[in-house]
Amino acid sequence: MDTNQTGGGHWQMGPAAPGGPSYIQLAPSQLKEIGALATAVMSFVGASISLALVDVVIEYLLYGRFSDANSLGDVQTATWDLYDQSGLLALLSLICFIGGGITTMILMKRMADNAAMIRPDKADHKSHWAIWGWLVPFLNLVRPYQMMEQIWRGSFRSNGQISPGLPPTMKFWWAAFIGMNIIGRAAPSAPWTDATLSEYRNESVGLIFVSALTVAAGVLYMLTLRTVVTQHRLILEDPMALPNATPIIPATYAPPPTPPFQTAPPLTAPPLQSAPPLQTAPATNASSASRAGTSSFNLPQ
Repeated sequence: MDTNQTGGGHWQMGPAAPGGPSYIQLAPSQLKEIGALATAVMSFVGASISLALVDVVIEYLLYGRFSDANSLGDVQTATWDLYDQSGLLALLSLICFIGGGITTMILMKRMADNAAMIRPDKADHKSHWAIWGWLVPFLNLVRPYQMMEQIWRGSFRSNGQISPGLPPTMKFWWAAFIGMNIIGRAAPSAPWTDATLSEYRNESVGLIFVSALTVAAGVLYMLTLRTVVTQHRLILEDPMALPNATPIIPATYAPPPTPPFQTAPPLTAPPLQSAPPLQTAPATNASSASRAGTSSFNLPQ
């Protein structure tokens, strides 16, 4: 059994199951904690969803008011106040997007490190791509999804068994995320000055679609992330709770050797010995003298 030491902890490479990959026996302290980061990501994403829902309502109202007006002069002051609120929502959404993006990259990096230790046979990409995959142009269209898929597949200590398939929410999440970015870039926006009513209406329609896709992508991402994080917490809190789990022991542990089974020697009875012959006790002096006197007594002639 191979042993190694990384990050101050020990790991052991366990035997491979028949026809399956090797698995690693880990001490729970080696896995990186992700609970606080997951909570932060969920908070940012939840805030983004809430802001997007409010923006859908505001843009719908703006579209109706711009459609009812015959000219910009007919647009009431309340409509422009509502338009300013839409801009404030966009600023808050940008802050949540940046905060959620940073925490997501750090969280995915930690989960990728954990998955690489749990199932190294599933680590097709280095864990640093959990960060750089979001930043490299064009590669960010596929690499974040690949990393999330790798994290999911590496979150099951299956000891040679096939890990569960991808959650259905994962593919829909990524499709909604890509669609949100494409429509967000392609949607028309009203110029800062000399915009027409038609341009304002088109901008509202584009923002309605972008906000709706933001809600869909956010909900699907939260469902996907919750599934992955739950699986990680199973490993962190109770390693043996996993299906087909193997005992997780430190490398320094060595069970005591089992002594070989020894049969007891057969029982043998001691050899029988014959009893000594019986001996008569010698006669006493008185009886001897009496018998002697009797035997020597002579009758008179």
